[in-house]
Amino acid sequence: MLLSNFLQLINDLNDQTPLYAQIGQELHPLSKVALTRDACEFHCGQRPLTKKKLLGLLGKGSKAIPVIVCLGDQQLMIFGMQILTDRPGVVFK
Repeated sequence: MLLSNFLQLINDLNDQTPLYAQIGQELHPLSKVALTRDACEFHCGQRPLTKKKLLGLLGKGSKAIPVIVCLGDQQLMIFGMQILTDRPGVVFK
């Protein structure tokens, strides 16, 4: 998924919505974001970013780059989003 598509997906979410990635059967908080020339890299950590915090960090960089989730040595592409029903937040898969 390109960053422009990712931003369009989260556009209607509440600003305080926490962001997670599903890797296997586990949910991992998206805690950090790094913009490079080639990708928007999300790194998993302890506390999830919110939509508002993420938009503040992204600024006005290039939007035609892929979104990647990094967990340890793994780099995974994001293909879709699911709204969590048991707690606040969304999961990217």
